[in-house]
Amino acid sequence: MCLMPTLLEPPANAKRIEIPYRPFALQKAIHDDPSRLRVVRWGRRGGKSLLGLIEGFCMSYDCLRKGIER
Repeated sequence: MCLMPTLLEPPANAKRIEIPYRPFALQKAIHDDPSRLRVVRWGRRGGKSLLGLIEGFCMSYDCLRKGIER
């Protein structure tokens, strides 16, 4: 269960954060894949960690916007 309250509007003191992220071609293919589970087998410095970080952030943000608690 998520302990964060559901936010419909950002708080008045909220600051906008921009993440300068442009996915590589393989990362974009993973982002665009509608599968529930995706397995990535790349070598070192392939962008796996950043891909996972952005995916996790987007999933959390989407759940927060939809009011889904997990």
